[in-house]
Amino acid sequence: MMSTRLKDLAIPGALQRSLCGGLIFVAFFLSAYARLDGQLYELRDDGIITLSHAKNLVDHGFIGVNPSGERVEGFSAPAQFFTYALAYSVSGLDYATYSALQTLLCTFVLGALFILFFSDGWVRALSVTAIGALILTRYASFLEWHGSGMENAITHVLFLASVLVLFNASRDGVLSLWTVPLVFLATISRTESVYHMAPLLALFSAWWGWRFRSSRGLRFSALVLLLWAGFQGWRYLYFGDFLPNTAYAQDISLRDRLQSLARFDRAFLVESARLGFHIFKNHGGYLLVSLLPGLWFVRRDRSTLILYTLLASLLLTAYLNPFLFGRTRLDPVRSTTHLAVMVALAVAWSLYRIPWTKLGVLALPVSLVLGVGAYRVHKVRPYHVCCGLNNFDRFREEFLEAAREQNLPRPTVSNPDLGVVSWHKQFNIVDLGMLGSRMMARLDSGPVLSDYFFEYAAPDLIESHPYWSCFYLEEIFRDPRFRERYEPIREELRPGPGACTGTQVLFGIWIRKAILEHSGSNERELIDDLRRDLSTKRLRDELAECQSVPARSCVYVARTAYRFLPEFRELGLADTLTDVFSASRTRPFDLYLVQGFRDGRGYAAAADYIARGQETLQSGRLRNLASEFAPNDVPFQ
Repeated sequence: MMSTRLKDLAIPGALQRSLCGGLIFVAFFLSAYARLDGQLYELRDDGIITLSHAKNLVDHGFIGVNPSGERVEGFSAPAQFFTYALAYSVSGLDYATYSALQTLLCTFVLGALFILFFSDGWVRALSVTAIGALILTRYASFLEWHGSGMENAITHVLFLASVLVLFNASRDGVLSLWTVPLVFLATISRTESVYHMAPLLALFSAWWGWRFRSSRGLRFSALVLLLWAGFQGWRYLYFGDFLPNTAYAQDISLRDRLQSLARFDRAFLVESARLGFHIFKNHGGYLLVSLLPGLWFVRRDRSTLILYTLLASLLLTAYLNPFLFGRTRLDPVRSTTHLAVMVALAVAWSLYRIPWTKLGVLALPVSLVLGVGAYRVHKVRPYHVCCGLNNFDRFREEFLEAAREQNLPRPTVSNPDLGVVSWHKQFNIVDLGMLGSRMMARLDSGPVLSDYFFEYAAPDLIESHPYWSCFYLEEIFRDPRFRERYEPIREELRPGPGACTGTQVLFGIWIRKAILEHSGSNERELIDDLRRDLSTKRLRDELAECQSVPARSCVYVARTAYRFLPEFRELGLADTLTDVFSASRTRPFDLYLVQGFRDGRGYAAAADYIARGQETLQSGRLRNLASEFAPNDVPFQ
């Protein structure tokens, strides 16, 4: 009879350890998740934003959120983007299935890597791996973001894998260039991950040069950073900017924060330090006190020194993260959850390296008491992490119902919740949350933004709830054009939050009057004609007729072409559309609409055009904006 014992199977020892470690982590994590309310953490909408970009690449051939365009980098997790793009292109996985698989597989791989740090002694290795899993499942902030469907689970795996690669190489003097891509992926786990990885590589290079009198470690690090630089170059060529749209949307300025550091801005330093301590506490940093008794007995060999140095680097950069990047959106601790993995590894290593002597064994209960005490004092209870899908999917259904009632093809909708609404590719979106719309993120607030929204973007449907209604109170909801041009599908007043405390703000969904089925507007007639016969001649004729009246706004012609742009591209008519709008009075904006799927810089000319138009209107000067445009070339009339 064939024995089923693991040690009897023809499996290499390291693989046996990995399988055991992975199963231990899966068992602990699944048990912890079974006790959590899934509504607190599962399927966060911001994670689906990243997946939506990847789906857009596979389905429509460019990175963005709208089927018609534009190119936009409205996500901060490149590694997850590429992972889902590959998975979706091969299998068509939906976001719910992918998120569940990501959590399960990353949990297994995390455990499989974790146990590989402990190369001797099966019992000890299994024991400290179980302790590491237990620590990680006790901290709700780590556990929930790990299972949220966002990039955290992938980050945990890539960061731990990088530490393992550098640790083994530094200890054993064996460095394989095949591991360069793995460490490179860690640098793009999040947009700013190189901030954590670069110091790690610097320490590794210095150690290698000192210990082995060789530049091989430096060359390894240089290759990783060269790949990272090449990736940044590709981003610039593709999107036209080194900064992702998320940085503009969230007003993240590394330069401003460095200037505040240089000025020793007291308020800035105090707030950043407070956030750093919050990160440290929420990810179990105080558990490190449990190391103190064991440190006296832990074998102070090369392995311990190397590992603690690498872990200290990641602990320090996590703490300092707010000084450079500020408060992380959704939750201050969200972008630094890898700190918990490093704390768990540090504690596990300390316990693993305590010798089995009388005094060494006595250190174990002291460590346990200190660890339990630190956990109880700084326990992080389960909490709701923003933002679940229930309401957002309901809004999507309301958009679809309104479009069906009005017989409206591919409506442009404007709401602040981009993930699930954009993932289905049923709409073009003007993102009130700004992540998925470069114009919304780049245009200044006030009249310029209002003009863009009402005169150019002119979404067919608007949905907003109190926070965002307060945010856009002046630019949208108090602008007279809102009531003139939109009618409610449902509407109510609610008390305003934050800056709008004491003010009633709007909550609901509104539809633009000009696109109603029986409105009789020129725009609606053009929509219906193109739905019956997709003709660039019809567009050209409509534009010519509209522009024969100098005071008439003709942006609706380009908006209608944009509505049907995927179909025009399928027919190979994208270049013809460019020719149609080359003579338009609003050419910079029109070309931005019809070329945005292949021109990463088109938004800049359009934004400049709209801003200069508003300046001209405000000053009362003639509205001839540029020599290449006709005398009546005005942003709107």
